[in-house]
Parts: sequence; C-alpha cells; structure tokens
Amino acid sequence: MKRYFKEVGAELKKTVWPTKKDLVKYTGVVLAFIVVFAVVVGAMDFALVELLNLIVR
Repeated sequence: MKRYFKEVGAELKKTVWPTKKDLVKYTGVVLAFIVVFAVVVGAMDFALVELLNLIVR
C-alpha cells in the first residue's frame, strides 16, 4: 500500500498542469459548448412538443 502511494506521488510530479491562462480558456470553451448544447436541446424539445400538439389536435 505504501508503494502504491509513492508511485502515485511520483506520477503526479510528472504531470504537466495547465497555466491559469489555459485553464480560463478551456473553461470558457466548455461553458460555451454547454450553452450551445442546452439551446439546441431546448429548441428540439420545443419543436417536438409543438409537433405533438399539432398531431393530437
């Protein structure tokens, strides 16, 4: 068990962490994608509900 945690620590030291600038940029990209995806899903939901209302009437 002790060896496992030593190896985990060694691997974490090898990790290249993103800079603050990169982190902000990547976070912005993810948030923009989420907004676009939410709008697309919302539009599809609205369209399908309206279509079903037309069929039912």
